[in-house]
Amino acid sequence: MLAERLATCRSVALDSSVLIYYFEEHPRHVESLRSLFERIDRGELEAVSSSVALLEVLVHPLRHGRRDLAETYASALTRAAHFQLVPVDYRVARRAAELRAVRASLRTPDAIHLATAELHAADLFLTNDARLRDAARIEAWVLEDRSP
Repeated sequence: MLAERLATCRSVALDSSVLIYYFEEHPRHVESLRSLFERIDRGELEAVSSSVALLEVLVHPLRHGRRDLAETYASALTRAAHFQLVPVDYRVARRAAELRAVRASLRTPDAIHLATAELHAADLFLTNDARLRDAARIEAWVLEDRSP
């Protein structure tokens, strides 16, 4: 169960899908993610994600005229005390390139998310993309694998 695994973590890296599932209240995942975000809000857990996550989560709301949801995302991802939105700098770009060089099927945004997680020493990378499990140097927790 996610809550038990997170109890042993100091920090977690979040893929864009996790943010989308939480903020848009995905019926299958919102309950397990609620406790994750509550722990982050209380400062019991530090969270990190690439700035690419902001780009990815804003596309759908903006495309569908949901400026309210886009603002919710932007505010939550840029103002939360225990959530760090990390820009793609030289180190992240270099590590992402190394990951893609080894795994040609790895998409650039995914490589950036994994590189961000690694370089910021996250204990766990939370995603819903099973393809990322084998590409990560850190433990990748795939939500669909662990859902009730």
